[in-house]
Amino acid sequence: MLKEAKKRFSGVFLVLGDADYLPFPEETFDGVFSLTLIQNMPDPKRTVREMARVARTGGKVIVTGLAKKYSPRKVQEWFESANLKPIKVGKISNCEDVLGVGRREE
Repeated sequence: MLKEAKKRFSGVFLVLGDADYLPFPEETFDGVFSLTLIQNMPDPKRTVREMARVARTGGKVIVTGLAKKYSPRKVQEWFESANLKPIKVGKISNCEDVLGVGRREE
């Protein structure tokens, strides 16, 4: 898929990496997004911590996942353990997903 994406989107920097071991230094991004990935990870709490690691202080981390697998309370727990201040956590209306938006504190 990465090879195909490179063909279609010239001039875009694409990276193959593991969501639990992102190949970027700490505090690299203003925003980190994970859309319906979290339910496929072996340890979502670790994945959220890794997302928080590469977010800059004050940066946002946005996560969605299947509501039938994880509750908004669980997403909030992950955020708190990753030193992310929950801004919005809840079920997305008319959708099968939960949403978490947090800001990296420090």
